[in-house]
This record gives sequence, structure tokens and C-alpha cells, in this order.
Amino acid sequence: MIKIWFLMAYIAYPNVSAIVYKGFGGYVEKEECESLLIDTENYIVDFESKQGRTTLYVNVACEEILAFPGSIKPKTPKDGTSFGT
Repeated sequence: MIKIWFLMAYIAYPNVSAIVYKGFGGYVEKEECESLLIDTENYIVDFESKQGRTTLYVNVACEEILAFPGSIKPKTPKDGTSFGT
């Protein structure tokens, strides 16, 4: 079993009832993910400001996801087609 850390940001905008989720890649080591927290939060705030949106709240966190190697196998094409179904 492999642990993968995903850097996720949750953003709430004024006058909008939903929370927006933005994912930023996966990292094998927790420390690598955590080292990017502040930079990612600053990037999101700057990007949203340039778009003319004022962010009300930004929360950036590393969340652990367990991956199972070999559990997903690619399909092979049948009858010379490029589709695996």
C-alpha cells in the first residue's frame, strides 16, 4: 500500500453558498506537501485577486490518500480498435 499526499485548497467566496475545491497534485512524502502549503495559499489568493474575485476564506491542507498498487489494470484494445471496452 502506498501513501499519497494531495495538496487541496478549499475556497469560499462572498455571496456564494458553495465551497470551491481545488486540488494541486500528489506527493509521496508528507513533508514535501507541507512545504508547499504557504506558497500554494499565496498563489491562490493572488490568482483570484487578478481575476477580480475577492476571496473570503482560503484553507490549504495536505490530506493522505491510500493507493493500492496494481489494483487498476489498463484495458487492452479488442479487434484492432483503440477502445478497451
